[in-house]
Amino acid sequence: MRDMVGSYLETLSRATRDAECTSAGGERMTLSAGSLLVSHLCHSAHDSGGKVMFIGNGGSMGIATHMAVDALSSSGASPNILNGVLAARSKGSRVVTFSGFREDNPLRQTGDINFYVRAQEYGFVELAHQSLLHAMLDVDRGWKPNSEVQRPRVLKRAEHG
Repeated sequence: MRDMVGSYLETLSRATRDAECTSAGGERMTLSAGSLLVSHLCHSAHDSGGKVMFIGNGGSMGIATHMAVDALSSSGASPNILNGVLAARSKGSRVVTFSGFREDNPLRQTGDINFYVRAQEYGFVELAHQSLLHAMLDVDRGWKPNSEVQRPRVLKRAEHG
């Protein structure tokens, strides 16, 4: 059992580490560069009085807005997600996508910034998306790597006004 769990975690680590990020024009960028752009989009939305909306299978995870939208779909082909992106675009929203499965999935072509996880299993794609989002938030809030094992600590909450 231990070998199976270890193999599972190695596969998840590889899926997350090897995720790809592209611009609206399909140009590849590093995960760090894409994450920085997402951070700027979200801060811009917040600073101008907007909110950030997450569209995901299972319903909205945030508040609708005309400023910045994150669209999450394991397959990248979910009609409800694609329709949500079209509606957001019609209001002038900026869109960040998170998808998996097929490299040529339709969602991956719709965002200003597109994150793609090269995996075929829902669990790996969804956990990689969650890990990428957590990494973006933690780095934005000041997380820095060091030579010691990272000890869990509480990051300061963002001030919301």
